Amino acid sequence: SAERIEFDGAGDISFLGANVGIGTDSPTDPLVVQSSGSIGGGATNANSYFTVTDGTYGLFHDPNEIFSDINGSFHIGANHSNGLLRFHTGGTDTRMIILANGNVGIGETSPNEPLTIRSSSENVNTVLLNIGNDTHATNTKDSWIKYYGSTGSNTDKTFATGNSQGIFRIAYLGTRATAVLSGAQVMQVTSAGNATFTGSMT
Repeated sequence: SAERIEFDGAGDISFLGANVGIGTDSPTDPLVVQSSGSIGGGATNANSYFTVTDGTYGLFHDPNEIFSDINGSFHIGANHSNGLLRFHTGGTDTRMIILANGNVGIGETSPNEPLTIRSSSENVNTVLLNIGNDTHATNTKDSWIKYYGSTGSNTDKTFATGNSQGIFRIAYLGTRATAVLSGAQVMQVTSAGNATFTGSMT
């Protein structure tokens, strides 16, 4: 059909068979809003390309930012009973996902637990979670939990926690489990339930 603009009795306007451009005379999609400048991390809402407002508060957009100046909660959601949220970076790969049941996956698109963190790296010492404190007087203090294994061995069932002062590592080795502190084994438990401790107990 021919391109046309229609007005109905309710005051609605319809654009049929045509792309609409605001700020451009060559729109390539049904609606293209072209401007310049940047909201600047929320510092300059007046540079918004597209604004949704109730007259008091607004939702502001530019090509790489979305900000709200609402005096309260700003919601991003998927409210279908099976709705989920995906976050992509560096292309089309899903980096993080929030399922409808609330489970969160980082590096995992089908998390079965409240939080699943998975790395694609098979290297020993892959840190999965790092917790730091930047307020220390002399230097940053970090503690971490890391995958501590290598492909094709029992050490695949190993994890470690620690910081710059030392490492505490627990490994499942098929018939026994061991605990290692800063390179020295401090405990071993066999499948029979027998436990061996190194050093003294207080």
